[in-house]
Amino acid sequence: MALLSETTPLRRKKNKMYRDHWADRLDLLQRGVDVSRKCIKENPDYGPCYRSYVICATRESEALYYWKSLTGLGLVENYKAIVRRGNQGMALMPSDPDIPNALGALCARCAYHWYEPSRLYSLFYGLPSRKVLLDQSIQYHKKACENDPNNLEYACRLAQAYYQRGDMANARRWYVRVRDEMPPQHLDDEVWQGLAHTQLATAFMKTQWNVPFA
Repeated sequence: MALLSETTPLRRKKNKMYRDHWADRLDLLQRGVDVSRKCIKENPDYGPCYRSYVICATRESEALYYWKSLTGLGLVENYKAIVRRGNQGMALMPSDPDIPNALGALCARCAYHWYEPSRLYSLFYGLPSRKVLLDQSIQYHKKACENDPNNLEYACRLAQAYYQRGDMANARRWYVRVRDEMPPQHLDDEVWQGLAHTQLATAFMKTQWNVPFA
């Protein structure tokens, strides 16, 4: 179970045009979900089982449909099951940052606008409104940042959730913290610092018309 849950999210597609590689990865994710579900059934009070289930189920749901325009539908279909297991895992492992981070990303991915066609699909499955989902995403990401305050990825995802919610003050504050105040812990942390810098340089700028002859 540990091998599947730890290695599956790190696996990358060798060629995006090959369906067989996508199918192999989906099969591996399904094995991780099955093993995690069996672990939960046999050990209902063991927190790592829920952590592995949430990670594998979220990844599998996102990869459930091959076409890029349908990637969010798998998350909508399995939203309630993943959130239920995730909340149980958080109760058993209150200091774990991975579960709330995955749940926060799940809520944000399912928060469709009212005019998007996928919103009708989410209403069919009984998902909350976009506002409620983004509020839940913020709470989950805040929990992840509390459990791992030095993780740049968690802080950047919290800033993204605030930005999508429309809370520009908190979004800017967390982006500045990622870019200027948090030292990199891993080699890939420069990616999150670069993302924070790009957002601060572009997303908060007021657009102006460039009319040279006005």
